[in-house]
Amino acid sequence: MDRQDVQSAYDDIVAHIEKQSGKYETWYVDTTSDWKTTIFKEHKVPLKGYWWMVRLCYTPVAANAVKEALVELGCKAGSNDDTGRNVVYVYAYLMSEVTRQGDEEEEASPAKETPDETPSASKKS
Repeated sequence: MDRQDVQSAYDDIVAHIEKQSGKYETWYVDTTSDWKTTIFKEHKVPLKGYWWMVRLCYTPVAANAVKEALVELGCKAGSNDDTGRNVVYVYAYLMSEVTRQGDEEEEASPAKETPDETPSASKKS
């Protein structure tokens, strides 16, 4: 996976969400240093046939900027405020009855389908 700047990572994730439905409120976003463990073990996201995306940023600050920009569009945010030097992945996935979000004990509302600057939010008005 190649590193991306803030705008490229943001654009890729927005395009992926738009391809699924464009309903940002049904997506969960956060940052991590170990995306495989975080997505598949902690959040229980299915590996195949499911809507998720990961992007590698240059810095933790860049990864967090992508996360915050996606939250502004309506995505649910994770609570990882760790900006350690290895927290360079930003990820997003469609929340459903099979996934587990962050520190919450309750389940997410079911989804119907499965299958160093601030980025611009101009794609969604």
